[in-house]
Parts: sequence; C-alpha cells; structure tokens
Amino acid sequence: MPSAIGTFKRLSENRVEAQFQIDGIDTTFTADVNPAMPPFSSKKDLLKYNSPDDLSETHSYNGTIGPRHYKLSLDNGVTLEGDLDQVIGKGATVDGRGNWVHD
Repeated sequence: MPSAIGTFKRLSENRVEAQFQIDGIDTTFTADVNPAMPPFSSKKDLLKYNSPDDLSETHSYNGTIGPRHYKLSLDNGVTLEGDLDQVIGKGATVDGRGNWVHD
C-alpha cells in the first residue's frame, strides 16, 4: 500500500486541510469537519492509499481527532493519521466530505 508524509491542519472551526507531495505533484485534501474543532496541526500526517486514482474526486470520511492523535478513514479506503503537534482539550468523533486537488 503506497504512503506519503504530509501536513494536516484546521483551517477554520469546520474546515481541515491535508497536503502531500505525490510523485512530485502537490496533492491537497480539503474537507468540512463536524463537529467544530479547536485549532490543531500535524507536521507528520501519514497518508495511505491503494492507487493514485484514490486521490481524486469528492469523498466522505469519518474518524477521530484529538486529544493527541487523529485518524480519518475515507469512503474509498484511504486513511490519514498521525500525532497532533499540540494536545487539544478534548477529542471528538468527526465526519465530513472533502475533495482532492492536484497542482
């Protein structure tokens, strides 16, 4: 299963973003997140996928964020997980939808 290391952060209370370099191409997953989350970031986000084709289009996800770790599982088998840079007060079970963009 291919993998990549990237970053993961909260953009706003209900928006998150993960960024990676896949085969030299900037690849970003931007998604809404429910419930609203406090500020957080991770400099070592581990992305696991089966094929580069998995990193396209819009997908729903569910998972957990906090207090020290996070893991998101997309509806197509892709996972994002890692340690948060700082502990957030309380962890939460989260869900949402997001899309992949390649630059």
